[in-house]
Amino acid sequence: MSDVLNSISIPVLVICILGLVILIVIFIYNSLVKAKTRVDETWRQIDVRLQNRYDLLPDLIQAVEKAISTDKEIQTKIAELRSAADVARTTQSDASHANQKALAEHTLTSAIQALRVTLEAYPELKSQEAIKNFMDQDAVIEEKIAAARQIYNTTAREYNEKISIIPNNILASLMGYKPVSYFEASENAKYDIEPRWGGQYEIRKE
Repeated sequence: MSDVLNSISIPVLVICILGLVILIVIFIYNSLVKAKTRVDETWRQIDVRLQNRYDLLPDLIQAVEKAISTDKEIQTKIAELRSAADVARTTQSDASHANQKALAEHTLTSAIQALRVTLEAYPELKSQEAIKNFMDQDAVIEEKIAAARQIYNTTAREYNEKISIIPNNILASLMGYKPVSYFEASENAKYDIEPRWGGQYEIRKE
């Protein structure tokens, strides 16, 4: 009788263990998928804000060129801005290349700030509607980018930790999940002097 019970209990035990393993794998799989989905969703929020800025740039460049077409310094700043904007637009925009995108965006931000400083020599431009509109909207977009960046970096950190711990890392490797980079400026870029209309400046820490 005991032999019969043993012969029955062993298969049942094996089935229970296999079932438990399958449940654990399903749980890990679902958690990884959800974590990656959150990363992609929060990155799209950054991407939308960046695209909003790109859409504003042509109006700013056209307005400045129309108002001051002969100033060599202005022409230089506009050329630098165009170049920075082209690099930022063409830099791959996804979570895997977030760091490169952040560096390109910092270059673009620096070019915009440099143009602002140069425009300080032309007080009459303050009343130019297109230029004023860009400066106002760009300030709002900067705040939204900063907020979206904070959310993205949090989800990116959680995702990177999740795919690194055991046993998640085994399944993550099989699924092709790799760590994503953070959307953050370099150490030198964290402190910027932000020009304001009227010749005033403030130190801004991101």
